[in-house]
Amino acid sequence: MGWSNSGTALVVEPHAFERDRLRHFLAADGYEPLAARDAQAALEVARRQAPGVVLVDVDLPGRDAAAFTRRMRALPSTRQATIIAVADPRALDEVGSVMAAGVDDFLTRPFGQPELHERLETVARNRAQFLAAEAPDAVLAALVNAVATSHPATASHSHRVARLAANLGAAIGLPPEDLEAVMSGGLLHDVGKIGVPEAVLQKPGPLSGDEWSLIQRHAEAGEAICRPLGMASRLGPIVRHHHERWDGNGYPDGLAGEAIPIGARVVAVVDAFDAMVHDRPYRPGRRPQEAIAEIREAAGRQFDPMIARRFIIEFAMDEVGRGGADRPAN
Repeated sequence: MGWSNSGTALVVEPHAFERDRLRHFLAADGYEPLAARDAQAALEVARRQAPGVVLVDVDLPGRDAAAFTRRMRALPSTRQATIIAVADPRALDEVGSVMAAGVDDFLTRPFGQPELHERLETVARNRAQFLAAEAPDAVLAALVNAVATSHPATASHSHRVARLAANLGAAIGLPPEDLEAVMSGGLLHDVGKIGVPEAVLQKPGPLSGDEWSLIQRHAEAGEAICRPLGMASRLGPIVRHHHERWDGNGYPDGLAGEAIPIGARVVAVVDAFDAMVHDRPYRPGRRPQEAIAEIREAAGRQFDPMIARRFIIEFAMDEVGRGGADRPAN
């Protein structure tokens, strides 16, 4: 069955020719296309008429694409919009910061209307599955709310991990039932931290041995918390094992290689990336290209090498070391 859409779409593009080209593509897919040449104008348009889809050029004036994306994710009317970044090959070093800010996917020029249509279809499907997985029943909804109430920073991190895990899980071809578990597992991977005192989570200096042991227990505690869920058999292993390492030196069970559930291997990569590029009480966030370099270095030791490689390829980060993407804010 073909995919069709109606609704409003916003093109944020500084060049008039490309702006008109993308508007034409979107109109052909049934959207009412809106356009703006910079981030400020786009925000004004979005406040007047909230778009369901946003195409944003990563090379906006003032390098504003990442900041614009964060603002769109903060507005209640556009928080759930599908946001796709558009990049020229010469601007790929900017993609990392925009992805970390909350973009769902990206397209590299040149591309035509069929490629845009296919990408919108894929992202819309993944996003619908993600939103459905956020609260498939009252227990899961309660857990999400509990995390948000107890540790707001942890909740923000978990929502970003769930979005990244959804994209990566789809990229490696996970079947729908496993993709749903990965998305929910990303959302709840740190639910066990509900039992960790805020003073420990927010400690600005090194943790003591007892404090580190308390942190490590969150994986086992999270699995126990998730047991009442109907999908616990697929969700629980992700929550329990997302800190295992490919070389067997992780926790809580010291699993190695393919003995680690594949969903946990997916969440491990995106969890590490998001943690590295956002501020923590004990250190500032790192630039996306630095985080990608560390993931590349740790592939085959900390991370499943195939999944780590796919993460790097999927987000076009092989070339990110050439430039200096802005570090995203928390």
